[in-house]
Amino acid sequence: MKIEGENKMPLCKFCEENHLELRHETKRVTLKGIEVEYDHKFFYCPDLEEEFEEGDLIDENLNAARNAYRKKVSLLTSDEIKAIRDRFSLSQKDLAVLLEMGEVSITRIETKLIQDKTTDDTIRRLVEDPIFLLNKLEKAKEK
Repeated sequence: MKIEGENKMPLCKFCEENHLELRHETKRVTLKGIEVEYDHKFFYCPDLEEEFEEGDLIDENLNAARNAYRKKVSLLTSDEIKAIRDRFSLSQKDLAVLLEMGEVSITRIETKLIQDKTTDDTIRRLVEDPIFLLNKLEKAKEK
């Protein structure tokens, strides 16, 4: 994908012109048996009246759908998990050690995977229960 100018809007993949519009629409999808709505973004070529999405936009839309599901079932969103890590100055590896899971699992939760309720509850407890957090930190200090 060719990037044009400072606004980082790609050139149209159909026309190779700088005339794309970034559009939004509400989409409905079913994740894990639950229907959710999310803000779906796509590029629009006004000359050919074609819609498409590529690269980072695909990932952004998938994450938006997953976060809509997380909100609907009362799980932390990927952004909320990142904010918790930032609040405590934890890397993904640090959080993985505290949760006694692999680092790649945290990366997946923040980018692709929807966490289970147990993992979500444990992450929330790190924030809500200082004694629990201190115990986790003490247990993980060697790592």
